[in-house]
Amino acid sequence: MRADFGKLDKKVMSIWECCELLNEVVDESDPDLDEPQIQHLLQSAEAIRKDYPNEDWLHLTALIHDLGKVMTLPHFGGLPQWAVVGDTFPVGCAFDESNVHHKYLLENPDLHNPAYNTKNGIYSQGCGLNNVMMS
Repeated sequence: MRADFGKLDKKVMSIWECCELLNEVVDESDPDLDEPQIQHLLQSAEAIRKDYPNEDWLHLTALIHDLGKVMTLPHFGGLPQWAVVGDTFPVGCAFDESNVHHKYLLENPDLHNPAYNTKNGIYSQGCGLNNVMMS
């Protein structure tokens, strides 16, 4: 998936065009199913702007935090929701109890792999996020 989507060759568009495309996405994990996705982005950005008025980079981050959901659309790969939406966490190392719905990770076979059950797992300390695989 990294090799395919890392090319960034699917489409050229503005951030706003991408935001508008999210209205075609129904995120089954989202509790606000009644609201369009773009509404969620705007509400998030406004809430962050209100709480952190001097952090413009954070306002932008809140606005774009769900843009990857377009990968569920057919013209962006049509990936299944489990591969795109929801919370992410590093794989290849011990699962942290702060992961959302940590109890479900207890059923993951990686939990019983000794190579993955330390804080760093398959990674070296300070290896950088570019080298960490995420769920």
